[in-house]
Amino acid sequence: MQVGRLFDIVYQLLLHGSVTAADLAERFEVSTRTVYRDIEALSEAGIPVYASRGRNGGISLIDRFVLDRSLLSEQEQDEILFALQSVRAARTGRDGELLSRLSSVFKRESPDWIEADFTDWGSGKEEKDRFALLKSAVLQRRVIGFTYYNAKGESRERLAEPVKLIFKNSWYLQAFCLSRQDYRTFKISRMEQVRLTEQSFEKREAPLPDLDEKGIAMGELSLLFSPRLAYRVRDEFHPSCISARPDGSFAVTTSYPAGDWIIGYLLSFGSGVTVLAPDAIREQVQKEAEGIQRNYFKEKT
Repeated sequence: MQVGRLFDIVYQLLLHGSVTAADLAERFEVSTRTVYRDIEALSEAGIPVYASRGRNGGISLIDRFVLDRSLLSEQEQDEILFALQSVRAARTGRDGELLSRLSSVFKRESPDWIEADFTDWGSGKEEKDRFALLKSAVLQRRVIGFTYYNAKGESRERLAEPVKLIFKNSWYLQAFCLSRQDYRTFKISRMEQVRLTEQSFEKREAPLPDLDEKGIAMGELSLLFSPRLAYRVRDEFHPSCISARPDGSFAVTTSYPAGDWIIGYLLSFGSGVTVLAPDAIREQVQKEAEGIQRNYFKEKT
């Protein structure tokens, strides 16, 4: 159940006086059954809402009902407004409307203190639609189907029960994979042809694994960067990993998730990086660099 939707229902009732369940269901893209569950939850919370039948019937609030902003302190009101400003970064729902309405109810101006956009540069409508679909699947507890590409570029069809969206340098989906019968963490950029199924699911009793405790094998890299790459070193590595040298170069020691992706990542630095350790990674980078050189040598001949 979404707290934002419950507030929006109360706002609509304050604004229009009476609204049908069908209109609310259409607005929030849920079933009328869900709307009635929301009304029941509001009633249990002490909001004087009721439903009337007949031609002019609908869902209403008792006369003279006012949403009491005194239930929250000014600091609590600010925290709610600040939190809403930050979650607007996903840009997939009515968070902007809700922020405006809460500001009006609290009679407080929401300071434009933060702007975060987690989407990639140049990302289009397709990526935003995929994120919105995943958000809906998580909230509605609907099984999703999708094609997933692993780190080796191999694809496989998956069915999963989506549980949580996570941002940790990239967007991930934590879900219970029905084919593996276990929790998995999927990188959203590798998910294609994502679709909602008609199958719903109940929350599983097994605890969701912590993202940092997935059993991912980690390795340690020792790198030397040219002074001309100072901006990337500062951008991509924690200050505790960086040691500036008198000649302007940078020594970096860092941990990384094992996988073939690390070779391509290191090559993105071009000739500005030297792998000092481990030897296996150093040799793989050298081998790939020689392969690139051969490709260009072929073009010349």
